[in-house]
Amino acid sequence: MKMVLQSIISVNFFYMWIRVATPILLPALGATVCSCAGVVNLGLEGIMLMSALADALVSSISGGLFGGILIRVGTAVIVSLIFAYFHLRKH
Repeated sequence: MKMVLQSIISVNFFYMWIRVATPILLPALGATVCSCAGVVNLGLEGIMLMSALADALVSSISGGLFGGILIRVGTAVIVSLIFAYFHLRKH
């Protein structure tokens, strides 16, 4: 029992939870901001996944980190603009 508690109450355990919880906390924070603005954005996880895919593809093709980061941000902006267009257009 003492061994289990020592492994749970450790710095590595808390670092692991920060690393694992970050992809969940960031869209939750974005959803909170959207909710305060009066918009229900259910596509935050999808935007994040599409951006990560574009980043991985461009980084593996180009071999550089900077291009992947630019593509990631660009992909997120483009997908968010598409979402905003369909959300705000009049019928």
